Amino acid sequence: MPTPKTDSPLATTYFQRLPGLVIAILGFFSFALSDVTVKDLGHRFGLIPLAGLLSLTAFFSIVIFAFFSGGLGALKTSHPRIHLLRSILLLCSGLATFFALPRIPLTQFYLIVFTMPFWTLIVARVFLGRSIQLLELVSVGLGFLGVVIAVRLSDFILDPTLIVLSCSPPMFAAAQLLSRSLPVSESPLSLGFYPRLFSLLVFIVPAVSGLDHLPSLIDIVILIVSGILQALGIVLTGVAFQRTSPAIAGFAQYTQAFWGTIFGLMLFGEVPHLRTILGLAIIIAASFMLHPKIREKLKNLSKKY
Repeated sequence: MPTPKTDSPLATTYFQRLPGLVIAILGFFSFALSDVTVKDLGHRFGLIPLAGLLSLTAFFSIVIFAFFSGGLGALKTSHPRIHLLRSILLLCSGLATFFALPRIPLTQFYLIVFTMPFWTLIVARVFLGRSIQLLELVSVGLGFLGVVIAVRLSDFILDPTLIVLSCSPPMFAAAQLLSRSLPVSESPLSLGFYPRLFSLLVFIVPAVSGLDHLPSLIDIVILIVSGILQALGIVLTGVAFQRTSPAIAGFAQYTQAFWGTIFGLMLFGEVPHLRTILGLAIIIAASFMLHPKIREKLKNLSKKY
């Protein structure tokens, strides 16, 4: 299936010489840096004020990106209902991540987030009637085994943060599946613009009224940087998924585990437990089984035996 092209000058001018995988890695690196800023800000702001302030900076960052990448016309859409449903799902998913990031180590955070490919299969089966093949079923089983190894059931039940965070991947997966209903002509920026606009409308009033102190100059800088990083991540990953296959671009997400470990150790003094690293490795290995080329090789290998 040919990769759809993009007419955005941002893609054709700045990234035309970069392979899609490299662009995807840069995009997920931006998201990892944004997670660090959210984790830091979460220690000084409540959940609703944080969500409102981040929505504000991310919204204007995307608008500025759109302005310099072909004009605000790139944000137009003829599918408002799909964007509204995506926005609701992503708002709930984002709240779960904002709640969890300040409270758990980054490696443990990504451990739960990386179950998203498995939830995509499950959501597609339940709501779209898509059949799950045996290899995919094995991959899902291994993925959740990695979670069980890394997070003991007793710890999971007693930790409300993990329970809340575990609600994020299935909602994010459902939002991603809804994106497939949009035509390829839909700008990647619109996929980030409407959820941020919806979040801004929902949170800005309660966020401002719920602030118990004004942001310091440093906090304002971090908020602006966080918004820019989110917008940059949306643009880069959007371009990457247009330039190369979704399977290849999607695998760049797992580089966040590396950055999460490094940032957690250097900035927050988080030393990952061996059990967490083992579980994370199993989840990543299980996800590799979903890659089309690896799936084909495993099928051919099973036929021989």
